[in-house]
Amino acid sequence: MAEVVKSYQYQMPPEYVQQRQQELLNTLFGVNGQQGLVETPLPVIGQQVAGFSPAQQQAFQMAQQGIGGYMPYLQAAEAATGQAQNIATQAGQMFQPGAAQAFMDPYQQNVTQDALAEIRRQGDIALQSQAAQALKQELLVVREKVWFKQKPNAVFKILCHEEYLKIYPETISKH
Repeated sequence: MAEVVKSYQYQMPPEYVQQRQQELLNTLFGVNGQQGLVETPLPVIGQQVAGFSPAQQQAFQMAQQGIGGYMPYLQAAEAATGQAQNIATQAGQMFQPGAAQAFMDPYQQNVTQDALAEIRRQGDIALQSQAAQALKQELLVVREKVWFKQKPNAVFKILCHEEYLKIYPETISKH
């Protein structure tokens, strides 16, 4: 029977890389009874926060000095608000409905009043004319309705045309 031989082939890193790997492993795990870094106890330090830089500390001091630095501006704004309230109150008193009367021209008022009276008069005349026209039209319609009621149906059909029937359809239903 034939003997089976197994063969393995490894690709190893160069010699200088292998030496550096060995040094790192020896440092971490130790060599010849020496403790490595993994086995060396380290003191546990509590949680710490990095301190402020000198520029940050200077900014804090400047901020503390600046507190209250806005007060002159705030006081000036309050004073200006008070002045504005006074001016608004005075302005409100000045603009009363009759306050402008002192600046009106009496001649202009008379002319304006006369013109408005004439406009009203012309409007009244126009309304009366329209009312008279409407009344006249209504009287004609009533007169025609009475006249057509007195005629017999045959005469009614001859005298009426289609437009009249469209305007006064109620007269057809009565005859």
